[in-house]
Amino acid sequence: TIDGGKKWTTVPSEIKEQLYSLTFTGENLRTGFAVGIYGKILKSDDGGSSWKTLNANTSEHLSKVSFFDANNGAIVGANGLVLITKDGGENWKSGSPCGQFLMTDIKFLSASKIVTIGQGGCVAQSVDGGENWTKINMFSRADFLSLAFSDDKNGWLTDSNGMVWLTGDGGTTW
Repeated sequence: TIDGGKKWTTVPSEIKEQLYSLTFTGENLRTGFAVGIYGKILKSDDGGSSWKTLNANTSEHLSKVSFFDANNGAIVGANGLVLITKDGGENWKSGSPCGQFLMTDIKFLSASKIVTIGQGGCVAQSVDGGENWTKINMFSRADFLSLAFSDDKNGWLTDSNGMVWLTGDGGTTW
């Protein structure tokens, strides 16, 4: 849409599979990324008018995408997968900070600090842009479903038991 949501138009992409998450970043929010089943990753450099497929060498279902800027991004998905890029999606590094649990959400708090959540009570954070991860002890085995931050310190997550968890230190304690 270019009129505040009054009229919507569809834009064809190179795939027909389901897409689960979408984000825009960069100057004037012109760089977009979308992720979905079978490891599908799409990128737009023109505000969503056109899309190209990126390859991260995975066929896992991808559930959420987050970018700090046009270069630094992360994707989470099935079987504990976390993908990190530092070059706008040209190359991806994979990790599994929580074992084989489905990862459900991920957020950049800065270019170097990232928080991710998943099933089985999984919360993990990285302070070096996704090179290394620390699993946070949550004293819960609930599935964590959604994650939001208002700034680099204050955040919330929801779980499968209807609880909302709060952090005031960037995800180190909840």
